[in-house]
Amino acid sequence: MNGKTTLILSLYVLLIVVLSEYLVKTDMKLVIEIPVLVIGIFAIHKFINKR
Repeated sequence: MNGKTTLILSLYVLLIVVLSEYLVKTDMKLVIEIPVLVIGIFAIHKFINKR
């Protein structure tokens, strides 16, 4: 992974964590966060590798 990919992925992870802090107030936070993070990271990675 190059620097640009790493930067975009880290910003995405930060965004999801911050949003979930505000939107999800329950104990189910990790159950929601982890699949969203994994799917999002794969999607971003594939999108960047195509270009």
